[in-house]
Amino acid sequence: MSERIKQRRKSERRVLFWCLGVAAVIHVVVFVGFPAIRTGDGPFPIFSDDLTVEAGAIPLDLFFGPPAISDAAGGLSLEPPARVLEADRLVYLEAGCRALISGSRTVIRGSVRLRVRSNGLTDVLDVVRSTGEPCGDEVLERVAGDLWYRWLPNEDFPAPVELIQPVSFAERGGL
Repeated sequence: MSERIKQRRKSERRVLFWCLGVAAVIHVVVFVGFPAIRTGDGPFPIFSDDLTVEAGAIPLDLFFGPPAISDAAGGLSLEPPARVLEADRLVYLEAGCRALISGSRTVIRGSVRLRVRSNGLTDVLDVVRSTGEPCGDEVLERVAGDLWYRWLPNEDFPAPVELIQPVSFAERGGL
C-alpha cells in the first residue's frame, strides 16, 4: 500500500510542477504580448498609492484626531489619543479654493459635528470649530462626510451616535 501512495504522490507532484510551469509561461506571454494590460488601459482600473493632481483636484494629507462622542447623559466621552486616522486623498475643489490651499504648506485645523448611522457611515451636521475660511470649512465637511466608523455604533454608544471630529489637513507633504 505504501508503494502505491508513493507513486501517487510522485504523479501528483509532477502534475503540480507542470501546472506551475504552464501558468508561469502564460503570464510571461500575456505581459510581453499585451503591454497595455500592465499600464491600466484595459477594462480594469489599476490603483496606485501615488496621488497625482488631476484637473480640479488637490492631494491632501488628512489627520482625524480622536473624536469626542456624545453619551446618553448628554456629556462628551473623549476617545483615547491613539484613536486617530491619517490618510491621503484627492479632494476636488473650485479654482479659488484650490489656490488658497495649493502651495501654502500651512496646516488647517477645525472640527465638525457628525451623526454616525447604524452602518457606520456619517452625516455632517455642522462645523463646530471653523478653519477661518469658507473654503477650509467646505473641505472639512467633505472629507468628514466620507468617514466610515467601523467601531461605531456599539453597545456603549447606540445608533445614531453624535460626535465631534477634529480634522487637520494640508497639501500633501505639509503634515
